[in-house]
Amino acid sequence: MKSKSFLHLAFAACIGMIIYPVTLLAHDGPHSQSVSIPHLMVEDLDASLAFYIDVLGFELTRPLGEPMPNQMAGDGEGRMRVMVMQEPQTGIQIELVEWSNIPMRAQQLQIQDAGAFMIALQVSDLDSMLDGARELGLEIQTEDGDYIVRSGGDKYVMIRDADGYTVELVENTESRDQAGISSVSYYLTVEDLDETVEFYNQAFGMGMEAPGSPNPTPEFIISLFDNDQLSNMRIARGTFPNTDFVLSFQEFSGSGLTRRKADGGVEDPGEALLLISVDNFTLALANMRRYGGIVGLGATSEAVPEGVNYSWGHDPNGMLLRISPPRNAE
Repeated sequence: MKSKSFLHLAFAACIGMIIYPVTLLAHDGPHSQSVSIPHLMVEDLDASLAFYIDVLGFELTRPLGEPMPNQMAGDGEGRMRVMVMQEPQTGIQIELVEWSNIPMRAQQLQIQDAGAFMIALQVSDLDSMLDGARELGLEIQTEDGDYIVRSGGDKYVMIRDADGYTVELVENTESRDQAGISSVSYYLTVEDLDETVEFYNQAFGMGMEAPGSPNPTPEFIISLFDNDQLSNMRIARGTFPNTDFVLSFQEFSGSGLTRRKADGGVEDPGEALLLISVDNFTLALANMRRYGGIVGLGATSEAVPEGVNYSWGHDPNGMLLRISPPRNAE
């Protein structure tokens, strides 16, 4: 199916803006071997499920359990609930993670903030989903608090969920004929697109070309986010090697635009996480440090103890990563 989401419309509207879709450059360094489904940290799992299950139509993959002790975060006294949701038509999965009993720092990122994670869904019935989001009291980001209609009757709207994740709904001619959700795309807002592209190329072998200069943001995109300070933008897109996981990177800038960077850990609502296995674990961590990322969960990189076969880390935008060798190499 040809996507007509926010990213592709931005590409069509921005003369000279280049979206680099797949691995274009040879790379001798580490390469990803697998990438997990997105893990989204949430403050209230039940409230999040009310949106993703009851409104968007995802389904639980198992019964919802009680919080269980987990020493991975905080002072070791944390409790965690996890739910993998699945869209029944496509099999698309997203994991929601709720922590309790430890201090947390809700991120509540805006779309221009580095580390903001966005999900774009092509859907068959945007109106009913939008009504459901309104009933939950979620913020409708799009101008006038309603969807935008473009040529051919295509509808677009941006919704901000309870933890600050942006969810774009698109209803077009193709998606109307397919029940539920017909496709999903993932976006990460970045602080510096040049640095981000180099980081993902060197740490995971994505092979994207260097981005071009920023272009004026199309009026349609400004209206979608109802923010006229999003004056300029640029976009790149890459596929992690040996996977079909595509991640789009977007950078916004403008006079007077306030931006900040995600600084959360594994327990903090609004922080997104990807689990990535690599063919050269040691070199991947070295390149993360060298090209603007952080190894470990501190403000600066930490040494990985000998014999440890995974490491937490952040990309240059505060995006949370967990890096490991391939499972059969452990």
